[in-house]
Amino acid sequence: LGAMLGLGLGIGFVFLREFIDVRVRTLEDLKKRGYTTLTAVGLMDDEIRKLGGKTKLEKDGELIDAHLLSYLNPLSSIAESYRRLRTSIQYAQLDAPARTIVVTSANPGEGKTTTICNLAIIYAHDGKRTVLLDTDLRKPNLHNGFKVERMPGLTDFLLGNALLSDVIRKTPIDNLDLICSGTVPPNPSETVGSQKMKDFLIELRKHYDMVL
Repeated sequence: LGAMLGLGLGIGFVFLREFIDVRVRTLEDLKKRGYTTLTAVGLMDDEIRKLGGKTKLEKDGELIDAHLLSYLNPLSSIAESYRRLRTSIQYAQLDAPARTIVVTSANPGEGKTTTICNLAIIYAHDGKRTVLLDTDLRKPNLHNGFKVERMPGLTDFLLGNALLSDVIRKTPIDNLDLICSGTVPPNPSETVGSQKMKDFLIELRKHYDMVL
């Protein structure tokens, strides 16, 4: 009787733990929650170690963040994952293809910068005129990845303190331009959600195929 009771309690504990555990570990977990997965990107550590394991790597005379593997090693499995992501996005909206894409997450350090940079590189390699905007106005980081000055940037243009030509920076990658965050404002959410920002995105779509 004791053994059966212990077994029953053990089984009950397992089911209870599974029920209250809301963490997502696999693609199947996402699908069970009703999400459509576009792709999965593996850990970059092994690929970066193959390139020397440094945080910055030189290519064509420029220092590039090691996480920009779609540029540093276009034949890597990581780059192929981002190509699958691009293809999935293209097929997700056949009637009205997406031209403006935002990447966000709930917490810092979850890969927003890495994802949007590599996706932008893939679009640029595909011949799309692409512009990459740093709209993380609390802890901007895109300028570090491409080793350019952060200011003047997006917020300076929105405030009328800089021209569009002042904030667009060329990157070593053909078809890819960069707009850094600029001066960090006291109200990041209101700045990103402003009408000026919406008008700015409309203006960018006149000059670029993809706005990320």
